[in-house]
Amino acid sequence: MIENRDIVITGLQNFYGEGGSNAVNIARKLAMKNRVLYVNYPLDRSTVLRKRKDPDVSKRLRDIHKKNLPLQQYEENLWVFNPPTIMESTSKIPFAPVFNMLMRINNKRLARQIQRAIDELDFRDFILFEDGDIYRTLYLKELLQPGLFIYYSRDNITATRFYRHHGKRIESLMMKKADAVLCNSQYLADLALPYNPNSFNVGQGVDLSLFREQKVASDLKTDEMKVVIGYAGALNANRLDIELIRFLAESKPQWHIVLVGPEDEIFKKSALHRLSNVVFTGKKPLEKLPAYIQGFDVAINPQLVNDITIGNYPRKIDEYLAMGKPVVAVETETMKMFSEVVFLAEDYQAFLKGCEQALKEKEENVNRRKAVAREHTWDQNIENISRIFNEIEKQKR
Repeated sequence: MIENRDIVITGLQNFYGEGGSNAVNIARKLAMKNRVLYVNYPLDRSTVLRKRKDPDVSKRLRDIHKKNLPLQQYEENLWVFNPPTIMESTSKIPFAPVFNMLMRINNKRLARQIQRAIDELDFRDFILFEDGDIYRTLYLKELLQPGLFIYYSRDNITATRFYRHHGKRIESLMMKKADAVLCNSQYLADLALPYNPNSFNVGQGVDLSLFREQKVASDLKTDEMKVVIGYAGALNANRLDIELIRFLAESKPQWHIVLVGPEDEIFKKSALHRLSNVVFTGKKPLEKLPAYIQGFDVAINPQLVNDITIGNYPRKIDEYLAMGKPVVAVETETMKMFSEVVFLAEDYQAFLKGCEQALKEKEENVNRRKAVAREHTWDQNIENISRIFNEIEKQKR
């Protein structure tokens, strides 16, 4: 593992945000043997106008007004920084010259504040690790002059609506100037390779400390629910196939399809709510998810296959496997790595048959499932990242 370095991490995920965050997990692991500065994303003009009375926004506005340096030491070698500046909102601007001008302004504002934090901590020859915030950080390499600049790709972000105007152009520029592009799937690494020959699949880390077998949640498994086919995670219609879930429920009315997680508006209005054997539990705290998963007879990932999802790494697969559960998932390039222990399906009928087979074999290969999950730890992921750091630095000497 890389040791005794100064590392600055920027990205799209707030350090204190809800849900899992690759960047936060990577920061905490790296901070065990390095000094790490984690930069939260700054306020933008739109957020200030919409949420001025929000306590967090109000506090950050006060820091800007008083020219404070809101730098918090979270752990011995880990600091969290809220940049006291406001970015101009640019994502909806289609005209490239105007967008480019504002993007440069935003980059300079952010770099100025990060430099203050770097100076305060006396970081030297630092590694800049950028996690997907391509618009606000495109020029940070030139502005901050890091010893090593890494771009981290964990999702095909340019397929999302937010990046529809300029995403592909800007991300390609980001990849070209990076010393290396690190990706959490081979699919994403292959997308990056034409822009940067130093593009690598470093895999995905998963925190499995919560996901161990435990007592079944009493409010999930009842006498009426003889067979439970379950999903745990956000119910987002851009990523999950509602019609596939409906097909399962209508094909097997004796099964209960249990969906554990918050719904987006499309899910809330879907026909699934009219099916008596589809159960929505709503959002549950992270620490309670294992108890619900333990109540599943079969765990599923009914993923849509589109430009957003085709290359992503669904961490829930490892969580399911760590609980020893049989898993059925839609086949994607990334999911093929699980083919030894997961039933993969190319269409609805194959998915249904996979569930039927998984029910028959649910008591088989339990230990093998758990073993596969344990191969995808954050320790292993950081070892992979560290190896690339060292190789690239050798090339630069």
